[in-house]
Amino acid sequence: MRYNKLWVKKIGISILLAVILVGCHKEEIKEEIKEEVINQDDIVMSNGFTVKENVEYAIFYDISSNQNILKIDPYQEIEFYNAPMLERNIAVHNYMIWEYTIDDVGEATFTEEEGDKYAQETLDQLAKMREVCNSYGFTNENRLTSEWVIENQKEALELRQAYIDLKLYWISESMISLYERFIKDKE
Repeated sequence: MRYNKLWVKKIGISILLAVILVGCHKEEIKEEIKEEVINQDDIVMSNGFTVKENVEYAIFYDISSNQNILKIDPYQEIEFYNAPMLERNIAVHNYMIWEYTIDDVGEATFTEEEGDKYAQETLDQLAKMREVCNSYGFTNENRLTSEWVIENQKEALELRQAYIDLKLYWISESMISLYERFIKDKE
């Protein structure tokens, strides 16, 4: 009988410890689940776009947001607003689409033969991008604006996809030098 009481105490203490440990880890488990949900790209947010689309939009156009773009909470409202980086980005895109010349392309090349081929390919891609911009109502006189990008997220995402399809995504990578060399002085 004494053996059974000791055994019951050990089982009772083991159960109590297990309950305490589960209780301690319950908050950690909740946080891990919450992080997994926040990182899911396909959750549609209140603005009608997925987390992934909102991140791509913000990063491509350098748009500021009320949420940290790399840690978006899909269950909170997201708002985008204009900022200096967006203005710079739009200025570079407009320069590339409407003013970029073969001389500009030539400055970035290593050999004359490769440079000429690359320059012509780039100008052809930019000509196609002008056609895409025209389909959205943009012209050399009526250029893309930061206000349009903020107010027309769906169309801005479509325009972003056109840049990618035409392999013009490098424009974003070259923005700082382009801005410094060609645009900053004109403003």
